[in-house]
Amino acid sequence: MEKKKKGKILSNRLAIILIGAVAVWSLILGLVIDGYAFTLLGLGTIAAILIFNAVVIVPVVHFGIPTRVGKRIKKADGKVVILHEGFDFVLPLIDDLEEKNIISKKLTTKEIKTKAISRDRLEVFLVGSLQYSPFDPNTYIEREPETISKGLVDAIESEFGKVCGTKDADAFVKSRTEIEVLINCVLRLKRPPHYFFNEATEMTEKFKQEFPLLEIVANKVMGKISELANIDIDKEEAGKLSPKKWKLKELEKEGEPESKEPKKEEKEIDILAFYRDNTTRISLILDLLEEQQPSPIEKLYGIKVAIFRAAKIGFSEKVQKAFEEERSAIAEMKAAEVRFKKKKQLLEGYIKAGISPEAAVNLIETTTDVKGVERQIISVEGSHSMDLLAFAKLLGGGGKK
Repeated sequence: MEKKKKGKILSNRLAIILIGAVAVWSLILGLVIDGYAFTLLGLGTIAAILIFNAVVIVPVVHFGIPTRVGKRIKKADGKVVILHEGFDFVLPLIDDLEEKNIISKKLTTKEIKTKAISRDRLEVFLVGSLQYSPFDPNTYIEREPETISKGLVDAIESEFGKVCGTKDADAFVKSRTEIEVLINCVLRLKRPPHYFFNEATEMTEKFKQEFPLLEIVANKVMGKISELANIDIDKEEAGKLSPKKWKLKELEKEGEPESKEPKKEEKEIDILAFYRDNTTRISLILDLLEEQQPSPIEKLYGIKVAIFRAAKIGFSEKVQKAFEEERSAIAEMKAAEVRFKKKKQLLEGYIKAGISPEAAVNLIETTTDVKGVERQIISVEGSHSMDLLAFAKLLGGGGKK
């Protein structure tokens, strides 16, 4: 692709050189022969060259960065000159707009695969996709595409790792939506909502002090101020932003070693619960505020993050297999308990009917389709264990507890 670009640029320059040579030769002939036709031809050709070289066309949904003698052209404020889609003009024979400096503003889709360690030390995997596009050309052109891609992945991995460390792995299986909204807030807002609440306490005053922009938006909608005239939302929707509507839940900490020294109690909000219980409000914030100011990562790379979609949250094959084995074992234990209860009912009936314990056990084993634990150890009244025959003897008065 790069060779094709260079080839096209070279052919354009050769064409200009050839046309220029024709123009110069025409002028020489005009001077020597004293012919106006050759002079006009030469001047016309030179004018055509200058016009041809001065006009540039930037394709739709692209922007261009012209260069002057191989260097980017800067304005008085230090920003690089950017040409937007359509016709534009540059200095002929001095400025140039190479194809490699014409950059697409279309959405780039980045596949995201990352993992983190949960509170119970298990690997949790996150698979999704991220869409973004150039927004600030001056910043964007100074970043390599690989640098932008890695920075976005690192930001997602960092936030995912933070929240994973607060919960056991199984808490994330049903939390795909919460994780998705959380990462969208981190990538698209100047400051994610949960950053404002580092203590699970009464937060009405804290909210008003640290989240004034939401108050401005709500007040504007209700006709109290007019600073944000571009916000269009009805009163009912605005009411959802009220500080009193937000829900906070304290994070339950487990597995921390006890310390003999007195420790100041530190409270944290449950981030997953926060994004689950406040989904409507947070979605409204994303709609209203993401256009006001770029997020730190958007500002750093000169991009606009469109959306992050979480496709799957799960575990490695090894961990998944362990979970399945655990569920299978629990299911088998429950099934064994059901089988025991059925046998117990049958035994009690047979013993009351006067059948001996040995005969009752044999009768159950030969006439029922309950399988698996006929002679296994069973629990009686929660504290004594014995096999089925011993239990039958106990019912028949032939044994002791």
